[in-house]
Amino acid sequence: MRRPDGEAFIIADGSFGGIITLDDPAPVRIDIPVDQPGAPLALTKTVSAAVAEPGDALQYRIIVRNSDSRRD
Repeated sequence: MRRPDGEAFIIADGSFGGIITLDDPAPVRIDIPVDQPGAPLALTKTVSAAVAEPGDALQYRIIVRNSDSRRD
């Protein structure tokens, strides 16, 4: 199976809740398997500063939660 853009899926420890280390400014692509399409997922994204200027370093935190009680 392939991504909608035709690229191969990238499955790593971070795909299953493991630690993703960002040690350089290059973009990181990690695919997260979702077993049940249409399941009620909640996505929360926070950033370390409300206002930033070009060159400011920001930290992002993304939390994905599956609220389906049948899944762990």
